Amino acid sequence: MRENINSEALKRFRREKSWSQEKLANAAGLSLRTIQRVENTGIASLETKLALSSTLNVSIEQLSSSAFTLSPFSLSQYKARYGYLGAGLGLLFAYSGIVSGVFLSNVSYGDGGVWLGAVGAFIGLSFGFIGVVAKRAKSNT
Repeated sequence: MRENINSEALKRFRREKSWSQEKLANAAGLSLRTIQRVENTGIASLETKLALSSTLNVSIEQLSSSAFTLSPFSLSQYKARYGYLGAGLGLLFAYSGIVSGVFLSNVSYGDGGVWLGAVGAFIGLSFGFIGVVAKRAKSNT
């Protein structure tokens, strides 16, 4: 018998545990292909539905609820964007402070160049770190 599952709810419950589709499949005793199909189509057998609800420690109603919606502005979806935005704004303000110091003769050209290079290197490392973290988070979904 075919059962409906709210695929967004299933994905959310899986992600809350920081589980990949493969880890959920192993824990529930299902195949990876079954998890992929259920998350894509929202259709599963009763046995699959029971296994998923038991493994995720949620009720069958929670998996079936059509009232469940995932906020399109969920912070977790935009962590990397906020990280890049924060690093970019930090770069902008740091550069503007250093350049204004050079123009107002409070900082020598040599010192200004050193500080611009240091800030640029720090922001480059920050962007790299944000990118690595975002890629790891994406690969866990």
